[in-house]
Amino acid sequence: MKTPQTLKRTAVALGLATASVGLMLGNAGSASAASAYQLTLCSQGNYSAYADVPQQGGSTVLVAPGHCTTIGLSGNTTYANVRGKWNTNNGTFYIDTVPIKAYKGVQINTYGVTTGPYLWYSN
Repeated sequence: MKTPQTLKRTAVALGLATASVGLMLGNAGSASAASAYQLTLCSQGNYSAYADVPQQGGSTVLVAPGHCTTIGLSGNTTYANVRGKWNTNNGTFYIDTVPIKAYKGVQINTYGVTTGPYLWYSN
C-alpha cells in the first residue's frame, strides 16, 4: 500500500511532466503560423541556418539555434534554398528547397544536427 508521502511525490511528478509537455507543445505551436508576404525561419537544431531567396536578391540573416527571423516577400517569390552552417568551420550545407506561395507566406523550422539536418515548413 502506498503511503501519503509516496502518493504526493507521484502527483507532483505527474504534474511536472504534464506541464513540460504543455510547454513543449505551446512553444512548437507559437512558431507555426505563416503570415502573408513573409518568410519566417526558425533554427531548432544544433546549428545555425539561413534561407537563400534568389528572387528576392539575397538571404535571411544567419539564425542561431533557438532563434527566428522574418523577412518580407515580394509577389513573385516561389522558392527558398535553406542551408545550415557547420559548427566546426565556416562552411555551409544544403538542407532543402522550400516552395513558397508569397501571398500565403511561409514558416520554416530547421531541426536535427549538422550530420542529419531536416526541416518542416508551412505555407
